[in-house]
Amino acid sequence: MDRGSLRAAQSLSILHVTPHFTPSSAGLTTVIRSLGKWETLSGHRVSVATFFPYPNVYGYVSWPETDVPSEILEGLRVERFRQREVELSVGSRWGVRRTLLRQQARRALFAELSGRLEDVDLDVVHVAGLSGLTFAAARLARERGIPWVLSLYGEEFVRFEGPPAGVTDRLKRRLSLLRLGWLLADCAGITASGRHLGAMVRDLGLRPEAPFIPNGVDVDVVT
Repeated sequence: MDRGSLRAAQSLSILHVTPHFTPSSAGLTTVIRSLGKWETLSGHRVSVATFFPYPNVYGYVSWPETDVPSEILEGLRVERFRQREVELSVGSRWGVRRTLLRQQARRALFAELSGRLEDVDLDVVHVAGLSGLTFAAARLARERGIPWVLSLYGEEFVRFEGPPAGVTDRLKRRLSLLRLGWLLADCAGITASGRHLGAMVRDLGLRPEAPFIPNGVDVDVVT
């Protein structure tokens, strides 16, 4: 859909899903704010689902903090969620336990996301990157019977680069691919922010037709 047809289309209710948003200064913050502001100016209703800034659980320098769960920012409805998956996984080294905790966190996140957006009649969901919110947003779109699209930026597929380091690594990659294949089965479209990433998505057999954006993020193409 080009800029002209989007502007001429009936007003849409769009949900952007991103692990980073204001007040974090991550690159995705700039991308989603720019898209959201332009879509709002074009007459669309835009919501953003994101995490609170990452907690300093691993000893890294944390982003600027905020304790505001919901707000209207530059015309965008912003809903922030706790990093349940990160919080529950910290200190858990047992693989099975970590997996169970991750699933528990994702179920709780979906329930909260669904509840918070119950009053929003969504038309399309755009997910930026892979995170716990990705699974929740995909399930939300699936249950509401609306399309969802995914934008990939690179870090999600680092684990698949190079040959496996052994049997355990090969098994982890296989399980990850199965999980991603299930997740992306009903995804309406995928964009990748570079030729290398687009080729990797195709080579992994996830979505052979995945388009790529040659030079960073093109607002018209992503929208």
